[in-house]
Amino acid sequence: MFDPLTLLAVLALTHLLSTSSLAVVWYVNRTIPGIKEWTIGRLLVTLAIVAFALRASVSLPLSVVIGNTLMAVGFYVMLMGHPPLYGAQALQNSSLCCTATDLLGESLFCESMFWASKPKQTAKT
Repeated sequence: MFDPLTLLAVLALTHLLSTSSLAVVWYVNRTIPGIKEWTIGRLLVTLAIVAFALRASVSLPLSVVIGNTLMAVGFYVMLMGHPPLYGAQALQNSSLCCTATDLLGESLFCESMFWASKPKQTAKT
């Protein structure tokens, strides 16, 4: 079957390619609203994919928590780029609170999954 590291590497490379093309559009025409946020958000998501790919090199909980945090913040930053493009007001603080709650929930869930996956010690009889 497919190796997960290879799939994550290909996904990171394609994300990096599309992020760099979006950065070029932002560099050429800075008058388009929202492009800066999309570029920064996609860069954070690319870093999250790299963090997921490094799970064999660093501890798994650290990789998952950092990856999920970067992914959630990246999606939040991209979401902040939508209202300026469509002429709407920027999102209110409720979106920030939802993102912070999501990050806390993901961190707690990932840590509980890590502790649940550890083998149980049995008493010697």
